[in-house]
Amino acid sequence: MPLFISRYAGEVMKICLISNAEGTWVIQDIEILNELGYEVKKVVVKATFGPYRIMKLFFKAFFPAYWSDIIFCWFAFPSGFVGVLLSKMLRKQVIVNAVGVDVAYVPAINYGLSLKTHWRWLLNWTLMNADNVIAISKESADNVQNLVSKDVEIIYEGIDVERFRPIKVTKPKQNIILTVGVLSKLNLKRKGFELLVKCIPYVVKEFSNVKFVFVGKKKGGYPVLRDLIEKLGILDYVDFKGYKPDEELIRLYNQCTIFALPSIHEGFPTVISEALACEKPVVSTRLSAIPEVVVNYETGILIGKPQSPEELACAIVTLLKIPSLRTKMGENGREIIAQRFSRKIRKQRMKKMLESLVTKAS
Repeated sequence: MPLFISRYAGEVMKICLISNAEGTWVIQDIEILNELGYEVKKVVVKATFGPYRIMKLFFKAFFPAYWSDIIFCWFAFPSGFVGVLLSKMLRKQVIVNAVGVDVAYVPAINYGLSLKTHWRWLLNWTLMNADNVIAISKESADNVQNLVSKDVEIIYEGIDVERFRPIKVTKPKQNIILTVGVLSKLNLKRKGFELLVKCIPYVVKEFSNVKFVFVGKKKGGYPVLRDLIEKLGILDYVDFKGYKPDEELIRLYNQCTIFALPSIHEGFPTVISEALACEKPVVSTRLSAIPEVVVNYETGILIGKPQSPEELACAIVTLLKIPSLRTKMGENGREIIAQRFSRKIRKQRMKKMLESLVTKAS
């Protein structure tokens, strides 16, 4: 019998949220849990998957977990492993949220923890021993079930449609093709940044009045992209903005003509969803969780060959040529995000899931 049940009668329930990365999605879930009336203690140790980091996360989380009624883990590993281990020791209920890289299996780009044999058995043990496993997309849920026989509830990541919305902005003279993501070496392939650069010469043959804008921290992939851009002779058509806070990002979403992100894998396509919430058409791929959000030729265009710059350029040019199609796709996109992928809906589903967990424990 879990130790926390006696608290339910009158005290505020306490949740220990453990994550091996800190992002806007973790911050948003803390806000949601607070709004639902829970007291949250956040524990974050930024990930690598080495034993030292796992031990550090365990010791940092021990007392917050002891203090809490429920342990809620963002990522199945290593934070989920630590959370389940603590739940066994302290007799607490534990929820594991499968996100992306933790359960992904993408051998083409060597992406996903389940590719790492030496960690996989710990990942499987974590998933089997969690009281509840939830996932931020059907893609992530399917990846969990490919690893273990376990019921998984899909609670989509939520977009704050009150913040990410159409606003009046000064429109630039050029057509802006916007993309967003950290410019790491891994993301050159995973997010399709290299492919996006390679498609630019094909686009400018049709539309010279265009600028490709990259927003995101300049890490190891940035100099690689710069070298490729110089080699292709397209410096005049590219602008690297670096990291931008949400307020500035919302303005950039609204200024752009098209949002493009030809990813190979997305656990949940957050920035794509944010762009759609701002009524912008999307060009992306038919891979991973992206088709769960983007409806081909209704809210954007999805390419089938993420290694083809010509196909990507064709999709972008098609939207540049037809303003009315862009407008209709943007309107459809916001409607779908508001109806299926909003912060409000995530909050409702989280509330129902937590209430069900309490009832089951009782």
